Amino acid sequence: MNSQNQQLKIKDQFREITVERLYHSRSLSYGGAGISIILVIVLLQVGIASTALYVSLLCAAISLPLWITLGQLFEGYIGIGKKSFGHLASNASIAALYSLIATGSICLAVSISALILHLSNSAFWCFIASAIVCITIQTLHYNSFSRYVSAQDSDKETNSE
Repeated sequence: MNSQNQQLKIKDQFREITVERLYHSRSLSYGGAGISIILVIVLLQVGIASTALYVSLLCAAISLPLWITLGQLFEGYIGIGKKSFGHLASNASIAALYSLIATGSICLAVSISALILHLSNSAFWCFIASAIVCITIQTLHYNSFSRYVSAQDSDKETNSE
């Protein structure tokens, strides 16, 4: 099975919607909003004494409504239930949700990075190095998982023949 087919199979599995996944996604969204509001409140109390703190406040303020919006979107799908799953699985819904998730995540990561940079240059570079290592591990794991799922599907197809 080629790589493109593996990617399609993984995407199909991610489109399998369950109520548990929606609850989990809603909780993660509100968690992002919670972190954002904490950053905003703390930064406003401390005062903006540097460019790094200004960037941190700005990014946290941008991410806050994004995470709340995501939580509300997932809340709507949870409230309507299985009847809404077809809409949620559509390309337009997935693109909209992933756009909000990506933007909110990037803003929150930049906000935290800028706050760390303000406090310590070395801690900032340790944070960046750690993030790069984690992203690399996640990518390697995803590729391994993709190969595993592909092998499992091949075994099922072979056994069913």
